[in-house]
Amino acid sequence: MNSGSQGFSRRKSRMIRWSLNAFLVFHVLGILLAPLGLNYIGHRMGPWMEPYLRTLQLASSWGFFAPDPGPPPMYLEFELEGEDGRWNEVHRWPHSAENYFLRERFIWNLAVSRHLINQGANVGEVFGPYVCKSFPKSEVIRFFAVSEDVPALVDIQSGKRKLGDLKVLDRRYLATVRCGGLNV
Repeated sequence: MNSGSQGFSRRKSRMIRWSLNAFLVFHVLGILLAPLGLNYIGHRMGPWMEPYLRTLQLASSWGFFAPDPGPPPMYLEFELEGEDGRWNEVHRWPHSAENYFLRERFIWNLAVSRHLINQGANVGEVFGPYVCKSFPKSEVIRFFAVSEDVPALVDIQSGKRKLGDLKVLDRRYLATVRCGGLNV
């Protein structure tokens, strides 16, 4: 091999190494800055970092909580209209955490429901077929986003409210799905 191709190979190798190091520094910096989006540094770096962090789902809000955080304050609620034209049942999703042996599946369902609630109108398209197949006797399904008021620590300490004592703050209509043909 001549010395010209060896020099080119060395430069190419250095360039690849430098690029990988730059990407690694960028990625680690993004992970460190993601939870700091509301301070000065996070605000200044946001325009460069945010597209990358959102693409990899690293920019979601970080919520650290105790091992038993209680029921979720935000969930999907859906009403089922039966074949007789009456609203027969009301269900919520995700179901309570007691339905799962491991909480991991519940936490995943909680994240999916939060995503669906934020999507709004797409709830019927994404979640509607699943509900229609899960409840084959339903003809129409209406979806709602429900937000509940979590009791304050002072109220829990004073005994006025308990951790699971949630009050509905907002029940917002999202979509209606007709199950004709979907629940077969």
